[in-house]
Amino acid sequence: MMKRTLIRCVMLFFVGIAAIHAGATEPWNGEPGVVHLASPAPGGRYDGFMVHRDDGSVIMFGAKEARLSISAGDTWGEPFKLRTADDKEISHNCRAALKLQSDKIGLVTGRQGEHYFQTSADGGRTFGGPTPITAQGVRKPYFRSQITQLKSGRIIIPFYEFCGRRNSEQTWTRAPWSWSAMCYSYVVYSDDEGQTWHQSEDDVVIVPAYWAPGHTETFAAFEEPTVVELKDGRLMMLGRNRMGRLFESFSMDQGVHWSIAEPTELAASYAPAELRRIPSTGDLLICWNQISKQEIVDGLNRHRLSVAVSVDEGKTWGNYKNLYSLDDYNYVRPDPPQIIVPGEKWVEIIRKNGGPLEVLGRGAIGRENVYMLPKDRSRYHREPASGRTCYPLMCITDEEVHVVYSMSQPMPSFRALDSFPIKWLYEPIVPEGPYAELVIDGKKVEDADISAEDGTLFGWGDVLGQALDLEMKRTRVPVRTFLKNYGATVPDDGWQPGEGPKGTVYASRLKITDRD
Repeated sequence: MMKRTLIRCVMLFFVGIAAIHAGATEPWNGEPGVVHLASPAPGGRYDGFMVHRDDGSVIMFGAKEARLSISAGDTWGEPFKLRTADDKEISHNCRAALKLQSDKIGLVTGRQGEHYFQTSADGGRTFGGPTPITAQGVRKPYFRSQITQLKSGRIIIPFYEFCGRRNSEQTWTRAPWSWSAMCYSYVVYSDDEGQTWHQSEDDVVIVPAYWAPGHTETFAAFEEPTVVELKDGRLMMLGRNRMGRLFESFSMDQGVHWSIAEPTELAASYAPAELRRIPSTGDLLICWNQISKQEIVDGLNRHRLSVAVSVDEGKTWGNYKNLYSLDDYNYVRPDPPQIIVPGEKWVEIIRKNGGPLEVLGRGAIGRENVYMLPKDRSRYHREPASGRTCYPLMCITDEEVHVVYSMSQPMPSFRALDSFPIKWLYEPIVPEGPYAELVIDGKKVEDADISAEDGTLFGWGDVLGQALDLEMKRTRVPVRTFLKNYGATVPDDGWQPGEGPKGTVYASRLKITDRD
C-alpha cells in the first residue's frame, strides 16, 4: 500500500509526459497522482471495455479476447480468448460490457449497424449465444460503447443514427466540416436481461428555437450519447454536437420518451463524453473534451481531456481536473451555445487540397475535425504532444477509477489507461488567496472563499449551499452557475474586484411573481 501511495504522488506517464506547474497567474493542473500506462504488459493494447468483478479484479474486454488485472489496473495479465459455453470462439467483436444485477456480465457485440447481447455467468470466461438487439432489415444504428442498467433492472443501450443522405457525402466546397446528413439519438431497452428489446418512442435532437429566441425550425445533431439514471428516477442523456457545449436530454419514464436537448454548462468540443455514477459516494463523474470556442477554431479541439464531479445530480459540476492537456488550464468557461467549426484557414486548406491531410508535421485535418498543434508552444507546452486525446471509457471500482482513451496527432495513435483513487477527484485545486467575499441579499456568506479562475468565479459548493438552505458536499464549483441553478443570481456588475482577486460578489435571490 505504501508503494502504491508513493506511485500516486506523481504523474507517471510511460510515454514521458510530465506534469508541469503553471505560473501563478493561471489555474494549476496540479500533480494528480494518476498512474498512466501507454500500452498493456505483456503485449497487445488497451481496448477499454472494463468490468469490476466480485473478487475485486478488473476484466478488460478486447475484440474477442480479455485480460485481467488483480492490481487495481496497474498491471495486466496475458490476454485470453472469449469463448461460448460449447468452447467455440465468440462470433462477434465486443463493443461494450456491464456487470448486471444478476452478477452476470453482459456484452454488446457485433459491428456498427449490427448489434447483439450476450451474457456470462462465470466472470467473463464463457458467454451464451448472441441475441439480436435490432431487427433485421431496419436502419442500422451507430453505437458509442455504453450500456447501463437501471434500479428496476431495465437495461439501457443508447444508439445514434443519421438521417438525410446515406452516402456520407462531404460538402467542403460549400459547408466545410458538415455531412449531408444529421445525427439523432435514442435508446433501446430490455426488461428481460437482453432476451427482447424495444426502442424509445422519441429521438433526441437539438432544436435551437427551444432555448435560444430568434431561431425557427432549425435542428442540430445530437450524437454518441451517454446515459445515467438519476436518484429521482429520471434518466439523463448527454450528447456530442457542434454547439460548443455538451447538451442534455431527460426521460421521465425510464427511457421511453425523451425531452428536447438543452445546453449544459460544460464547454465541449465535437467529441463524445462518458458519464457514470461513483458507487462509493453516489455522485456523478464525467470525462470529456473540455475545450473553448477559440481552441476549436484554432484546431485544438481535442487536446484537453478532463474529469469533473457533480454532487447535485448534474445541475452543477465541480473539481475540474485534466487527465491530459497541452496546457495547464483545468477549467474552461463555456461560450454561448453556437455552431462552432474550425477556422477559415483550415477551410481554405481543405478547399485547396480537396480533402483531409497532414500539415507540417503538427497534426492533421480530418473529415470532421482539425487536430493541429500551435506553432507557438509557449502556452501549449506539454511533450510529447497529443492533439487528439479523446473517446474515454470508464470503470469505477470501490476505491478507484480506470479510464481508457485514445491519444494521437501528431504522435502515432495508441490507447492509454489512467488509474487513480476516487479520493483524488474530491481534492480540489485551490488557488492561493486573497479571496473575494460573497454577499447574498445584503448578507455576507462566511467562508465562501471566492476566487477567480480563468475569469470565472469559483467557490465551495457546501458553503454556497448552506447560504441557500441546501445540504451540499464540499466541492469547488463555478459560483454564477451554482447560484442560478438554485434560485439566486449574480448580475453582470455583481463582481466588484478589489486588489488582485480580492473583492466582493453581490448576489440576490430570484423573486417569484404571480402570473395570471
